[in-house]
Amino acid sequence: MARFLKLVITITTSFFVIWLGGFLWFLTEIPRENTEIPDKEVDAIIVLTGGSNRVSEGVKLLEQNHARKMFVSGVGKGATVEEVLRENNYDQEFIKKIRSRIELGHKADDTTGNASETLEWMEAYGYGSMILVTSNYHIPRSLLELKTRMPDREIIPYPVFPGTVRIEKWWEFPGSRELILSEYNKFLVTSIKNHMAKR
Repeated sequence: MARFLKLVITITTSFFVIWLGGFLWFLTEIPRENTEIPDKEVDAIIVLTGGSNRVSEGVKLLEQNHARKMFVSGVGKGATVEEVLRENNYDQEFIKKIRSRIELGHKADDTTGNASETLEWMEAYGYGSMILVTSNYHIPRSLLELKTRMPDREIIPYPVFPGTVRIEKWWEFPGSRELILSEYNKFLVTSIKNHMAKR
């Protein structure tokens, strides 16, 4: 019994050390500052819904002509481009000017769905490069999902920084702590799932 208990403790400790090491690495992969966008036009701006300011940051890049089109993945069923832009406080004159360059995806319910939906849209246009717009804490997992499905396409991450999420001293803020730990665990599950799918 003592030998079995010792084995359980050893295995549990080993798993925790591996988990902790991975978590410390994961923290270094969360962007702390804006990405410098290369001085060239890519094919598309991809915005993943689920966080504040993502759409407005994507629109800003589109206005600056960093890409031909913008695709917003994971939009509620039935929503239109006009409605999405109005929700982000754009007026009707601006909406008329830019709406033809924006398309919506309604199929995705999570990050895995975002990646699949984005792949389908990119292939429909024959696009090979994108700027990925999502929250900074979501960058590692979304990049993992997209690169797994599109290893040959150029993906430039563009992080958005939600005011309610503290990356520095995250452990002092319960909401940020829970979010980051949850995001890391989802990243681990995604890594294992994608690894098993390749076998």
